[in-house]
Amino acid sequence: MTTPALLRLTALAGIASAVGLVFNFLRRAEVVPDVAATQALAPLSATFGLIAVTGLFLWHRREVRVGTAGTAGYATNLLGLTGILGIEYIANVIFPRLDDSVVDELIAGPAGTVFMVISIVFLLGVLTFTGVLLRGGLVPKAAAVLYGAGFTAIALRTLFPEGVVAAGGFAAAAGLAVMSLTLYRLMGTDREVPGQASDRTDRTVVLKSSR
Repeated sequence: MTTPALLRLTALAGIASAVGLVFNFLRRAEVVPDVAATQALAPLSATFGLIAVTGLFLWHRREVRVGTAGTAGYATNLLGLTGILGIEYIANVIFPRLDDSVVDELIAGPAGTVFMVISIVFLLGVLTFTGVLLRGGLVPKAAAVLYGAGFTAIALRTLFPEGVVAAGGFAAAAGLAVMSLTLYRLMGTDREVPGQASDRTDRTVVLKSSR
């Protein structure tokens, strides 16, 4: 069974992912220096995001708020986010060390097609998982909407101006942070006081023996 302590850890990963997402967009806006060291940190947001999404899903499943369709939505979101992690690594760690002409050639070829497919899968996963969050009723609806709208803008980044994509990134980070904080706080109140479990067991034994 999923324990509150484990879910709290996934919530911390969600907060780290949100911070990393904001950091990435600040770097792209040149508020933070765009150097090799900061570029290497870029994939961390998606890495922590994988843990965060899993934690939110396990929480909803623990509370029996998700069915087969919701599980499929989580799996699609996880698959798309895994692909985004790969894109982040390639775009921030490998491409900056290649000539622009080589990068353009790669994007114009199979790499660009793969990136597009990953973006579509990620978009579908975000939309379906946002539906899970909204129907589940465990997180603030506004946070779920920010999560869905923000990551939709990121998934469709080639269709929107950079300002819109950046706004989407900040919105997604805010939504994920709020949901993660909600999970962290609720799991803090759900922790069992030491000795309670054994006391309940002892009482059960006494009740059974007295019958």
